[in-house]
Amino acid sequence: AYGTNLGIGITGYAGPEGGEDGTPAGTIYIGIYYQGRTQVRCILSPRGRERARWEAANHALDMILRAAQGRKQLL
Repeated sequence: AYGTNLGIGITGYAGPEGGEDGTPAGTIYIGIYYQGRTQVRCILSPRGRERARWEAANHALDMILRAAQGRKQLL
């Protein structure tokens, strides 16, 4: 709808509790769409809510950087 070629999303369970399905706290999913390709990274950061949020942001920025550099593998 906006004509972009890059999109990123972050979701998961930063804590202090995990998911109802037994997914542990600190499980974070990061998805990126870039020029028609989609990739998802799953990380586990069991060191607390703030650390999980920090790690998720850093992984997302790393994926954006890899896309901007033209790398085929964004993970």
